[in-house]
Amino acid sequence: MQASAVSVIVRDGRTRYLGLETCGSVWHCPVCAAPIAERRRQDVEAVFDAHAATGGTVWLATLTVRHGAMDGVGDLRAFVARAWSKVLAGRVWKRIAGAAGVVGWVRGLEVTHGGNGWHPHLHVAVLLAAGVGEDAAQLFGVQLFERWAGIVDKSPFGPVSPEAFRFERAVRAKAVGDYVAKWGADEELAKSNLKRGRGGNRTPWQLLADAANGDRWAARLWQAYAETFKGARWITWSVGVRERYGLVEATDEQAAADDGIGEVLGTFGHSLWRRIVFRGFEVAVLEAAEAGGWAAVVALLKREGVFHAGAPPPEKSATRPAGCDPGSLPAGAARGAGHAAAPDCRFS
Repeated sequence: MQASAVSVIVRDGRTRYLGLETCGSVWHCPVCAAPIAERRRQDVEAVFDAHAATGGTVWLATLTVRHGAMDGVGDLRAFVARAWSKVLAGRVWKRIAGAAGVVGWVRGLEVTHGGNGWHPHLHVAVLLAAGVGEDAAQLFGVQLFERWAGIVDKSPFGPVSPEAFRFERAVRAKAVGDYVAKWGADEELAKSNLKRGRGGNRTPWQLLADAANGDRWAARLWQAYAETFKGARWITWSVGVRERYGLVEATDEQAAADDGIGEVLGTFGHSLWRRIVFRGFEVAVLEAAEAGGWAAVVALLKREGVFHAGAPPPEKSATRPAGCDPGSLPAGAARGAGHAAAPDCRFS
């Protein structure tokens, strides 16, 4: 299930595990979703930084459909995907996109569940060329909504309210990355305090957590969601925009297994990691590491008696390199160095 050792790594104050087997599913696995989402957010930021360097601007749009408690998640997801494809098809799109100086776009798919059933929506960032003014951009926003509404209104999921449409200029590349990749982007996905939807809605991760806590309705919802989104595209780019700005995109599997994001705080041997999992302390370890570093992790495991009964708590020994005090294990090197630059400060 995992390698011979599992490390805790930290990046920007957030922690996660390194050394576990990954499945590469952004839809079904909260552990894999966190690094995948972070990688996609970085991809989006890099492209829009490069676009901004040309003098271009980025505009953010939210597209959704009307939905009810009886609408199936599969029908809604399929319709939203078809509707977006129709937006991009034909002479109308070519005309309005050409007039607005559209260089490209990137689309993120998000879904939540609430009192009105499943709520799928698209987050779209549109790149406009340098020299396109505010009025032209706003006109494009109106035309984009009219195009979307014209398609949706003819379906059982219409009509679309203008109040549900959002179109505004992004002022920072990071804001664009957060917006487009917001589904699953928060590294809290890998922890128990999972990202929650707004207005009482629950994200799929919250449904999963509630199902684990015995909520049978949440379990049925999660199953329907999992079957529906298997193989779905989460982040979609317009043709040529990645190549235009030199983005080499990793696969989800590569992003999930990226061993170079962050620095190593400390490493558990296989036997200790198994005890941590058996006792259900995976989340508590990460929270302790964020709150107080490696010393807090050691204190937590001592306090909870996770070590073998009667065995002394982990401490510096002659077999560890100098400086490897397990109460404050030295961090590994930054991105790219992996375990090679970190002393072998494992304990079991």
